[in-house]
Amino acid sequence: MADLRLQRDRFARSAVAFTLIELLVAIAIIALLIALIVPSLAMARRTARAAICASNLRQHATGMATYATDAKGLMPSFSWLPNKKYSRWADLNTATTPQAAVANQGVDIVRRHTGLNLLPFDASKSRLLTRNFAHLVMFDGGYYSSRLIEPAAICPEDRVTSEWQKAGPKDIFETLKVQQYVPPDFDEPQNYQRLFPFWSSYERVACSWSVDKGPNAVNQNYEKYLYYNVFLGTTRFDQRRADDVAFPAQKVIMFDLFDRHVSKKTTFYAYPSARQPLLHGDGSVVTRRTADANPGWDPTLTSIPDFATQFKYAPLPNEPKTVSGLPFDLVKGYYRWTRAGLRGVDFSGAEVK
Repeated sequence: MADLRLQRDRFARSAVAFTLIELLVAIAIIALLIALIVPSLAMARRTARAAICASNLRQHATGMATYATDAKGLMPSFSWLPNKKYSRWADLNTATTPQAAVANQGVDIVRRHTGLNLLPFDASKSRLLTRNFAHLVMFDGGYYSSRLIEPAAICPEDRVTSEWQKAGPKDIFETLKVQQYVPPDFDEPQNYQRLFPFWSSYERVACSWSVDKGPNAVNQNYEKYLYYNVFLGTTRFDQRRADDVAFPAQKVIMFDLFDRHVSKKTTFYAYPSARQPLLHGDGSVVTRRTADANPGWDPTLTSIPDFATQFKYAPLPNEPKTVSGLPFDLVKGYYRWTRAGLRGVDFSGAEVK
């Protein structure tokens, strides 16, 4: 009887025990499932962030459309002119150039809505506020958001600007140092850098706030992709009309400088392989490949209309490397510089001649 009970206990133990081989097989299966699931989850998160990015662009489109409706068809952009007094602060009424007037308008908006004693800066040594700060004008009129530092103003993959937003104007310089953004771009005035927390990842094309072509048009700086060439006494910043867009579904109005969603590595927009959501003149947001865009032109070379803008992409230390691995690559402007400006075509059609 004892022997029978002993055999039964041994059988019970053997029925629930795992051999080493069975355990290894189970671990291998679990590892395989994790390997299959984790990339899918990462892809799902990336797809979700791309959807948020497209939603952010649509928010811009809604604000722009509402603004245009109330402003008799004008697109939102900085409107201050030189040698005129607009501000209640005397130091913001001293602009003698169009770019200084625009810079003072931006500082005025931030001062009024934050209470920060943000100082004016030398606009000739900084990037134009008309590019990545145009949403400030919509905010000032109540057409964009209830927050001046707005998460929807940036791409969810734009970690650098996200850190700027978290830091705010008071701690921005420490954040810039950590990001190694300074000193490589330190030639920009510090008072301009204090505006970085209000930056938008999305850039408005120049023809949406400047003339389409000719000597009064801005154009691309060849050496520094971040900068535009402006000419004292001739460059004009205009409030363009929404109905100036001749082919709304084919004309890009706003874009990110980087493909952050589709390519395996973040890629500068001007590489043919780049692909990202683009806001068009009809308010639609469509993900398109740069290679499918028309090459564009140089708006100042009206005597050579087929000359596409070319410039160097030489990334700063915190920016994506060049595709070639060299210090810089020569790239085309594409929809950043559309032939015929707002009246031109970027996708799904030949360039306007």
